[in-house]
Amino acid sequence: MPAPAISTSLESAKAASSRRASARFDLSGLDGDDPLGVLIAASGQFLDLSLDSEVQRIALLDGAAVLGWEAWHEAERRYGLGLIEAGLEAAIAAGQVRPLPVAEAALMLLGALMEAALQLTRAADRAAARERAGAALGALLEGLRA
Repeated sequence: MPAPAISTSLESAKAASSRRASARFDLSGLDGDDPLGVLIAASGQFLDLSLDSEVQRIALLDGAAVLGWEAWHEAERRYGLGLIEAGLEAAIAAGQVRPLPVAEAALMLLGALMEAALQLTRAADRAAARERAGAALGALLEGLRA
């Protein structure tokens, strides 16, 4: 069990890092003609952000190890899940994505995004891994198309 001061400090750093990351996503087009395209682009932005060493260290690697999986996952849900839900809801409303249970689909997409990001932290060739992960996530999201 981590020391309380270290855990609290890392939790604060994780929350701040997640807030900054969430603010970087351009979701302005969700109310436009292509909300699914915006969601796919935001997924790519997340993967790009995951290449940053600070994000890798605080949000992906040390956060899970120090905070424990439950607290780490809750932070990811708090800062990322709402963005995914908003994207899915907009794409469904626009008729781009067939109706589906948004809460459950968003959790599954969050899991896919997090696993892709974790894979990037371990890749020998991160640029190539980023391209492969982006292609796979794009295909996954395109598969939701109505």
